[in-house]
Amino acid sequence: MTPTVGILSMQRIMNYGSFLQAYALKKILESLGTNCYFIDIKPGRQLDGNKIDSPFSKEIKRVFRVGYNLVTNYRQTLLVNEFSKQLRSQFLNSYYEILDLNNHFEDQFDLVVIGSDEVFNCTQKASFGFSKQLFGQGLNAKSVISYAGSFGFTTIERIERFNLQNELSHCLNGFSDISVRDINSKEIIEAMTGKKPKIHLDPVLIYDFDREISGLNINLKDYIIIYTYINRITDSEEINAICSFAKKHNKKLISIFCAYTWCDQYVLPKTPFEVLLYFRNADYVVTDTFHGSIFSIITQRKFCVIMRDSNKKKLSWLLNVMGLESQLLNEKLQLEDIITLEPDYPFAQKVIEKERKRTEKYLKNYLQKT
Repeated sequence: MTPTVGILSMQRIMNYGSFLQAYALKKILESLGTNCYFIDIKPGRQLDGNKIDSPFSKEIKRVFRVGYNLVTNYRQTLLVNEFSKQLRSQFLNSYYEILDLNNHFEDQFDLVVIGSDEVFNCTQKASFGFSKQLFGQGLNAKSVISYAGSFGFTTIERIERFNLQNELSHCLNGFSDISVRDINSKEIIEAMTGKKPKIHLDPVLIYDFDREISGLNINLKDYIIIYTYINRITDSEEINAICSFAKKHNKKLISIFCAYTWCDQYVLPKTPFEVLLYFRNADYVVTDTFHGSIFSIITQRKFCVIMRDSNKKKLSWLLNVMGLESQLLNEKLQLEDIITLEPDYPFAQKVIEKERKRTEKYLKNYLQKT
């Protein structure tokens, strides 16, 4: 009998990385002979000081708060609205089958997999608040495991500040097994449970997207990808370093999803898979995001990573384990030295191949028990 698996992930979060990691995990599980369904997050309580109005208000408010360029803000708002429309009407309906457990699924899951992405980032501001469901509670399943989950910028200190230690410890001890994707998350699990979780790579690194991007085409060349979140690259030294390098090498600056006046063009890909095509055809990539780094790795681009306080815990581990810590930009003036390096992709590919086997073994172990 084919196992029925539920995936509790960040499939509705408004960025391409969240979509692709959820999609990749679904395809990996389906390749192991399962029927997979996505579960929508059941909201929990809002932690003191963390309440927000809606899933999209944070990004939209950020656009208008900056206010440094009225035209840019207007264009960015249009991009946000268009992406939101694509997410709801195209991406989710075309590639996911999403269930509301309270209304649409009464039968028991053989297995629920929580992950990947920042499913454990319980102290962030989110419309769903502190949802115990993301920590395995209220799920009608024979077994609950996580795969490559991350606490994001949540630390043990932040957990203590919000007084969540006892609740998290109780929830996490109910998992059949726990897999995370960075050292910070591993240390939190150990502190909360006394157990040593496994560490696995993000599904976007594990899954092969060749089939999804075959046949896609874009009419663009001689460009540098700028991949970030809205209004994250605002430092004048960072911008000047990027623009100077592009001018010196006669490359266009193409930003994905973000409307920056200092870029030559901004694009909103028609599908999440087209994002990977933009990366594959780029000469260079500048990013300050976790999945922007992963997109660069799987398309084997020359790239540099600007570290931020919000993602340094997960990004530093990723670059280190892939043997690509040399791509980290510590000084703005070093951008040309870093971005023109030849990344050690032969080593990185060996890591990916090894981790693909580990991922399959980990998931198969629990599917065989169903």
